Parts: sequence; structure tokens; C-alpha cells
Amino acid sequence: MLGWSQRQLAEAAGTNQARISQIEAGHEGVKMGTIDKVFKALGLGKLIRPMWKMRRQKKH
Repeated sequence: MLGWSQRQLAEAAGTNQARISQIEAGHEGVKMGTIDKVFKALGLGKLIRPMWKMRRQKKH
């Protein structure tokens, strides 16, 4: 998308390259907070936040 490597995206999102690889591969167990950070790093934070908040509200 931006021509970033997994390492560059991980640094921008405050996580590590292995976690980015897990997200790309669709592994379960990746926390929504991590996905939110990745979306924010990509400039897409506003796309996921409303869905995430709705899911969190339903659990409480």
C-alpha cells in the first residue's frame, strides 16, 4: 500500500515485525488494540475504531 516493509510498519505502529506477519496471515489472537495501532499507522484509524467500540460495548 505505502511500499513499507513489515519492519517499517511495525515501527510506525509500535509493535514488532512478527506481529505484522501474524496480522497479514490472519492469525487468531492478535489484540484489537494492536490492529488499531496498525490502522492508525496506515492512516486508517477511523475505519476500524467505530466497529471496535461497538464490539467492546456489547461485551460489557
